[in-house]
Amino acid sequence: SVAQCQSRGSAFLTIRMASIIPLLTIVLISIVSVLISEGVNYLLIYRTDSYQNTKKRIERSEKKKESVSGSAAKKDRKKAAQLDDDLKRAKKDMQSVRTKGTLVTSVALISLFTIMNSWFDGEIVGRLPFEPIPLLRAVTHRNILGEDFHLCAVTFIYILCQ
Repeated sequence: SVAQCQSRGSAFLTIRMASIIPLLTIVLISIVSVLISEGVNYLLIYRTDSYQNTKKRIERSEKKKESVSGSAAKKDRKKAAQLDDDLKRAKKDMQSVRTKGTLVTSVALISLFTIMNSWFDGEIVGRLPFEPIPLLRAVTHRNILGEDFHLCAVTFIYILCQ
């Protein structure tokens, strides 16, 4: 009887460990992917001269706009409008500087998501403490057979980690 309890306990532990490993793998991959994407963004965006110059331009324009915005004189209103236009142009330039890094990061994260879906397709990677609303079931129960909607697929865990 004691041997049966011990074997059940070790089987339970084996089952629990087997179900934790995919979950930890997904979380670890998500953390590493976020760190790598931030590194790529630093290299492709934040470290560049165009980003630094545009950032300084925006800061200068905002300071000038704040100093002029309180005045009611017609000359100051014209200057405020001109500064507002300059600020809009600088922010538009900033968006174009960020586009390349954002595009590279997006493609990498979507590719990683596709790879992880193929690795863990139909595999149960977690158990939710609640039954999700029908709208979320497509994400939480994706490619898992059965009607137990407490079971969770890779898609939901990956989304939570991002």
